[in-house]
Amino acid sequence: MFCVSCGKNATVESLCDKCFTKQRKLLIFENSEMRVCPECGSYYDSEWKPSDSLDSAIVEFASSHIVKLGSIRSTKLSSKIVGNTAHVSIEAWGRIPPAKSTKTENAVMQIKIRKIKCDDCVKALGNYYEGVIQVRGTNAERILKKIKGGM
Repeated sequence: MFCVSCGKNATVESLCDKCFTKQRKLLIFENSEMRVCPECGSYYDSEWKPSDSLDSAIVEFASSHIVKLGSIRSTKLSSKIVGNTAHVSIEAWGRIPPAKSTKTENAVMQIKIRKIKCDDCVKALGNYYEGVIQVRGTNAERILKKIKGGM
């Protein structure tokens, strides 16, 4: 059997190894939106997660939204922020089974950044309290000193 694309010997689905690999993708993704807290820097990805910097948050968010279709051996992600959009460059290297040849794929994911305060910062900035402790009696000052001093 011959490859329907180039005429070489077909090995996978009427295609040669090279044409099969060329027609398939290593990964897929959709451009998305990311919520970032302007107060503490955490980002939302099914829950609020802490982050060291905006760049690391963008890379973590992007990597969690990539679906790997092949056997990927390495990926490199780098981000560049333009306005309120992050452009994440993705370079993946690997192969698509059952083909044996490897492939390098480059793509750019766009992530729109929305600044929204996280739940913890909203509570802290709104003077939210889980409870109020009332200390009464003749030993109130001594009790308050122990509470504030950590016992």
